[in-house]
Amino acid sequence: STLALRKLALVQQKRAEAAALEPTPELQAAEHFLATGACAASLSALFGPRVVPPLARLLGEEGAWLEDYERNVDVRIPAKVSTARDALFIVLGFAAQQGLTAAFEDASWAVACGIISAVGAGTYSLGRPRRISREEFDRRLLLTKDFAEFSSRRLRRSGSTRAARIYKSFRKEFPRWQSVPDRTLRTLVVEWYGGPPPVQPGGVLRGVSIVRAADPFADSI
Repeated sequence: STLALRKLALVQQKRAEAAALEPTPELQAAEHFLATGACAASLSALFGPRVVPPLARLLGEEGAWLEDYERNVDVRIPAKVSTARDALFIVLGFAAQQGLTAAFEDASWAVACGIISAVGAGTYSLGRPRRISREEFDRRLLLTKDFAEFSSRRLRRSGSTRAARIYKSFRKEFPRWQSVPDRTLRTLVVEWYGGPPPVQPGGVLRGVSIVRAADPFADSI
């Protein structure tokens, strides 16, 4: 009948509309690729620096570069290690994409979750302490060594003294550190003391004193 034909046509039309809304294989492949990339990028931003040392030891790529890397020095990672790291996160990103797609039953949701996590991980990585150059590392090491020598001879964990006096005495004995800011020297004092010493009004450190230099011309304070 005419009514039956109309119902059949309506059903076929709805099926055609539903089929048109379904993603094509090409679109699905693109969504899977984007989700895998976004998940891999977020995982790499979060855990990339941590996996380099164990991967390097596993691959037998240990050396001076690895010691510097673990000291937060900016060094060139060997190609074998960087390739293994990237491959690891691609595999993990693919696994994460598969899990998200299965959980949401829609690859587009996996793409959205991957992008959101990548943005969050990227923001987190920006707060990570930056790697320093080899020259800056050597300079910090020399400063620490000079202050250790100074503190072993001149500082005592008793009495009290002004923080400015410590800084002035150190700079006088080691003129090459004239440009080092007070906050850097305060950090060294805190490390030597084992924590922040009590501070009295006027910048006086309680529980810290400075003894006069053996050479009377070394310090005229």
